Amino acid sequence: MSLDYSKWDKLVADLSDEESPDRRRPQVTAFDKPSSVTIPGSGEIKVNCPPSNPAPSRSQPISTKNLKPEEKAINLRGKSFSENGGEFEGYSWSQTGDEVTVSAWIPVETRAKMVSVSVDGESRSFAVKLQGKPIVSGQLAFGVEMDEDFEGGVEWELKDFESRRRVVVTLVKKSPIKGAKVWWNRLLTSEAKIDTRSMKGRKKGSVDTAKLWEEAHRMFRDKVSKQKPTYLDDDGNVVPNYAELLDSKR
Repeated sequence: MSLDYSKWDKLVADLSDEESPDRRRPQVTAFDKPSSVTIPGSGEIKVNCPPSNPAPSRSQPISTKNLKPEEKAINLRGKSFSENGGEFEGYSWSQTGDEVTVSAWIPVETRAKMVSVSVDGESRSFAVKLQGKPIVSGQLAFGVEMDEDFEGGVEWELKDFESRRRVVVTLVKKSPIKGAKVWWNRLLTSEAKIDTRSMKGRKKGSVDTAKLWEEAHRMFRDKVSKQKPTYLDDDGNVVPNYAELLDSKR
């Protein structure tokens, strides 16, 4: 039995005539705005172009200038460095009732000897510097406990997150009343205040920081007003019952 291949030769020839080298090469067209494309047999197709803004370099601080407040705490693939705090260009901060954690973003090749952290307990000045240039600097909005065991008066270290590096500074909050939780409404005095009433980890009915300090001052004034004055003689010794002696001579 013999087979007739002539029909297949004709089909291959027809296909070869239709497919020129230009038609066989994929054609890619980039659009910079919404457009429409007409495809034979499929009709018209609308093409929506995504924003062409480049993704930020992961070695640089992520800008959250245009983020909504509820979006600021969700960054860096779901990892939050601004819980109960804020996020700014170059740094972010978070807090619990006892501590504040500041994260200052630096190049991944940075070494500890290139970084300096300083806090002044009296003036509340705060600075994180990279080779002498400030990454974060300003006046802390509230007081912190100083520890002479750490360089700069507070604990700090370098930590990596994926391919980024940050200076992590831990600030222990100073509380006007022993055992009381203090919630900061900002890290630096130059920042806008945030609402501290519904922070994560805060118990309902907790007293605001300002009211806590006001209560502490009231208690101090009340204690001082009830204290009896102490009188000293010329040698610096306490004179007992001096007030009663004065009253008896009047």
